Amino acid sequence: INTNDKLKCCSKLSMINAFYKCCEYGLDPASSLGHAWLVPYKSNIDLQIGYRGWLKLLFNSPLVVNVYSYAVYEDDQFSYELGMNPDVKHVPAKKGDRSLDKLVATYGIVKLKNSEAQIRVCFRDEIEESKAASRGSHKPDSPWRNHYEAMALVVPIRKMGKNLGLPLKIEDFGEASNV
Repeated sequence: INTNDKLKCCSKLSMINAFYKCCEYGLDPASSLGHAWLVPYKSNIDLQIGYRGWLKLLFNSPLVVNVYSYAVYEDDQFSYELGMNPDVKHVPAKKGDRSLDKLVATYGIVKLKNSEAQIRVCFRDEIEESKAASRGSHKPDSPWRNHYEAMALVVPIRKMGKNLGLPLKIEDFGEASNV
């Protein structure tokens, strides 16, 4: 809070609520850890769970063994299958264009202790929907502007969190408060 003047202008109640959520979920709001971000929005502070925070929450689940998230670009070979035996085949292009306008999709895989896997693929239109739902995505300091791929990698992980029974409140899955 001492390093961000915008946070100092926010209500004390919203600050307490944001820190309460951090404690409740076991997330550290220190920016160096990337678990959660305190985002000023008008006079309130919103808690935004970061990629590392979602990973921490998933790894805290007794069901989860590992979590992966990758970006797919235009020249990559990519196919996936859902159903009883979900599978992903992704071969990144060796010399493909990795610019953000060539990003096609991101996907996440959660490996469970029972050897099953949960797969979630989010194509560019779904990533853009998450971005559009983010209240601060239009701001110059928005992570959507400065770290687009990292934000896009969070989208399938966050969406899978809904299905894996993470001990979060339903509003924490809302587009506006987390991405």
